[in-house]
Amino acid sequence: MGFAGPLPRLRIYTTVGHYTRVVSEALAGRADKGDSILRMERSVAERTGTKHAIAMPLARVGIYLAIKTLISPGQNVILSPYTIADVVNMVVSAGGNPVFADIEQATCNISADEVERLIDDKTGAVLVTHFYGLACDIERISEICRRRGIPLV
Repeated sequence: MGFAGPLPRLRIYTTVGHYTRVVSEALAGRADKGDSILRMERSVAERTGTKHAIAMPLARVGIYLAIKTLISPGQNVILSPYTIADVVNMVVSAGGNPVFADIEQATCNISADEVERLIDDKTGAVLVTHFYGLACDIERISEICRRRGIPLV
């Protein structure tokens, strides 16, 4: 993995070998015909039982579009304070007000109890993340959101 700066967003995650392989594939006529993303989106939609799946170039773009679509400007979005700045920035950019729920000490994941406590009439969505290979209590948070009619991202 290459390194071009101290922050992850400034790092170069490719090597000369990656570019060499791309050029070799193109010269050999084995380059992709350009429909691989569409095929992947259709496959994901089929596997998840949804009508559509849309691939995003960056997670932050997906977060922005999801929040922008789900909330009205000025609504609160409940999320973990233990996240990268880009996640919070996308909530703000989408017109939401970040409301931080405490995390569980054992997992560093968002607390389902705190999510339930913080949901009010101003809540437009709940945004969860999972840390260090440990899933948050997604079943309980999902049930809380479903019961309260709040979208869960």
